[in-house]
Amino acid sequence: MTFPPKDSVQPESTCDYGYFCVWEHPYYTGRKVSLRSKQEFSPFNLADYDMSLQVSSWKYNNKAYASIVYGVNRKDGVGVIETSTLKEIGIGDECCPFSAPEKTDPSAAWTEIYAIDHLQSRGDKIVSIKVSTLFGGDAK
Repeated sequence: MTFPPKDSVQPESTCDYGYFCVWEHPYYTGRKVSLRSKQEFSPFNLADYDMSLQVSSWKYNNKAYASIVYGVNRKDGVGVIETSTLKEIGIGDECCPFSAPEKTDPSAAWTEIYAIDHLQSRGDKIVSIKVSTLFGGDAK
């Protein structure tokens, strides 16, 4: 069994409740930016955090089906979707296609994703993050 040296810094791989967090390297390592996952704070331009075109992994920690988070390829939350917290969203589609308050049972039709540890080439295309309310949730 090996242990890191006492003075080594462990990576911060957690994401607090109510946040969408991005890391510059796969497996939640490197620089981290934590963004409030509420529509009222959206969109987030990653250049403001020196993270544009550098997202390699992400985690989402919020109430189930409260909001949907998109990573898109242009500033101000517009452009092509490169990643999303809903599995059924079309990667490569134009953002942001919908909010779905008319769905009464979100778990029957949608699959939430809470983390992606390695975005492959998609992460190098993310310029901004857009948060939308989903299914009437308040994303607290």
